[in-house]
Order: sequence, then C-alpha cells, then structure tokens
Amino acid sequence: MLYLEISSPYNQETLIIEEDQKSIWAYLLDHKQGIIMDGFLCSTGTLVNSQQEIKAAIDRGLAPPLQTKFKNNHSIQTNLSEKIISVDWYSPNQILIYINDILYLKMLSDEQVSYSLAVNQDGPYGKQLI
Repeated sequence: MLYLEISSPYNQETLIIEEDQKSIWAYLLDHKQGIIMDGFLCSTGTLVNSQQEIKAAIDRGLAPPLQTKFKNNHSIQTNLSEKIISVDWYSPNQILIYINDILYLKMLSDEQVSYSLAVNQDGPYGKQLI
C-alpha cells in the first residue's frame, strides 16, 4: 500500500498521499486543524457503480472509491510506488502531484479546490484537470 508524507517548505502543513483498497487520495493537513482539504489522485482498479457502494466504503473507514461515471483513460493506475510519484509544493497554497512526470492532481488550498486528471467531469472527486 502506498503511503507518502511530505512536509511543506512554507508552513506547518503536511501532505499525505494514501492508498486504500480502491483509490489513492491526497490529504493536506495542518497540525492544529487536522485535514484542510483532500484531492482524488487515482483509482487502483476497482470502480463502483452506485452511491450505496460509496457510502458502504466510507462506513468501513475507507476513502470514497471512484464511481464509474467519472472514469477516464487516466483514472486507473496500478502498482504505483513512491518512485514514480513526485510532489511540487509550488507555493504555500498550491501543490502539484505528478505520476510518471504527468501532472495528476493540483490542490489549491486557498480556494479549497482540487483538480484531478483522473476524472472526466467536475463533481464529488474535485474538478477535472484539463
């Protein structure tokens, strides 16, 4: 299971990239407030079709798996490792996450919005990165 923890060069925030059974999410944390925001990085291969399946995963303490209707060609990434993921803390409020040097997730903490290459439309997984 993938787990990365990167400290901000600008402030007391920490970025955690975490894989669970079905998806990989990035979480921006402040040491005092907890989770500031999150962003959907990609799916590990198992997609779900309904809101009930998403709710069941959340009830089990997992991150929301990707719903099929949001899938695109970039959504599923298998066998990811720390070696192919890179993080650019571009500014205090902008974090860029790459997989194999391709920008997959842009997190804007001042706007509380994330842009993901792994979704085909704006929705509960963030906005589509175009």
